[in-house]
Amino acid sequence: MLRKSVKWLVVAPTLGVGGYTLARKQYSEFAFRSKNLFLDANELQKIYKNEIVQNSGNAIRLHPSVGAKNPERRRIVVVGGGIIGASTVYQLGKNGNNVDLVLVDRNPDAGLETSYQNGGLFSLSLCWPWTNWSNMMVLIKSFFNFDNEKLGTFKFGIGSILEPNFFTWGLNFLIRCSGPNADITNMKKLFNLASLSRRELTKLNEEDLSLADVVHKSVKGTLRLFQSKNLVDHFQEFPKHFKNLGGQLNWLNSTEEVKGVEAGLADSKVQHVAGAEMTLDFNMDCLKLTNGLINVAKEKFGAKFLQNNEVKKFVFQKDSQQCIGILTSEGFIPADDVIISSGNGSKPLMSLLGYKVPILAAKGFSVAVKKPSNRLPLEHNIYDENQYVYVTSLGDEYRISACAEFVGFDYSIPENRKKWLLENTEALVGDVERNTARFWTGFRPMSPDSAPIIGAIPGRARVWINSGHGAKGMVQALGSGKLISELVLGKETSISASDYSLNLSLIHI
Repeated sequence: MLRKSVKWLVVAPTLGVGGYTLARKQYSEFAFRSKNLFLDANELQKIYKNEIVQNSGNAIRLHPSVGAKNPERRRIVVVGGGIIGASTVYQLGKNGNNVDLVLVDRNPDAGLETSYQNGGLFSLSLCWPWTNWSNMMVLIKSFFNFDNEKLGTFKFGIGSILEPNFFTWGLNFLIRCSGPNADITNMKKLFNLASLSRRELTKLNEEDLSLADVVHKSVKGTLRLFQSKNLVDHFQEFPKHFKNLGGQLNWLNSTEEVKGVEAGLADSKVQHVAGAEMTLDFNMDCLKLTNGLINVAKEKFGAKFLQNNEVKKFVFQKDSQQCIGILTSEGFIPADDVIISSGNGSKPLMSLLGYKVPILAAKGFSVAVKKPSNRLPLEHNIYDENQYVYVTSLGDEYRISACAEFVGFDYSIPENRKKWLLENTEALVGDVERNTARFWTGFRPMSPDSAPIIGAIPGRARVWINSGHGAKGMVQALGSGKLISELVLGKETSISASDYSLNLSLIHI
């Protein structure tokens, strides 16, 4: 009797999980077939002749700005006009032959969401992932803390539970935390992609786009600063693995050594007991890079950029079940391939395809504020390990970014958040011209292990994804654009593509 009871303790949960998985797969296929369009050859011919075709209650007409597809060329549509979509369409143009490129975005211009006013850091040292038990405990504690000022860095709010992908993301996060050497495995993925981006940025500057107005080359790297010995001890594992991957790091063992390498901290009100200088980092303007890449793609590779176009449905060939385009608010765009690169906008698009992709919106804040004219400029990006605050110098301004709130899509910026950002800025670098402050909030599309999801979407022929970059979008953009272009074009990949596959997300339907 006892043996049978134990047996059912094992079998019952297995049957439950198996039954749930089977039900989800069936629902996934139902959602896929009910939410998209399936056209036969006769309907396609009518559309190509500029006739309006009725299908499943939809009046389908050819998009007026694109027209029919040239059968002798390969048309690739990229959805999303932020830094990831811009990098993707640029890399497709650079690496592809005989391709027509179309970039589609729901906004009136490029980079108006998460790419608009990010922290400005291009930092290889941002490769330490969130997937560890200490971060998980901070997130759990923050769920029961409604005072933003007590936990300035993280906040888990009730609004996050209302997100459709919350539990999918959470389960994947737990799985990624619990694997053997999870930190190191995920760190390697993030570093490899960032390193590829850095190499591609150098090529971009040499071949296609002068980055003189985008990259601030005067910056000597990033200073990661510690206010207590406990934080230094907690950080000890990072340098060893970072250097093994190819990173460069110099230890600074006192407040004097920190200020000795960074004169811009002369007015700092914080005593840092130690610091780590990462010399391969720099900073740049994400919005300028986004627009620069799109302009190169248009002028050099003939890409079209369609603004104010919201994707309503995917369109598949009825007999082959292969994706043949998208239906936007302005009409049908025929395509050979479709790449989803729209950050948090990727979630509803993947839902159309029957997938609960594990991406969660992490709300971040930034402020741009002028520094006093007599203040020495920062020669490094500053990262305070105590408060998780980033400070960069962009021209005559400081750009400060911080916080990760999982609260759903709440665009408000509470006054105590504004106060917290400015107070931490002045503690780090000295007084600023507060009356010039421009506050901003954006939603980072965060995957469970901080690494993007890149590759083909299983069972949805000719549809691809390049999304989920979280707070590391600018650092990973050109690398992930390169990788997805190699996959789509059938070329040998620069780094292992399997590390970023959707199949790694054990729960995604």
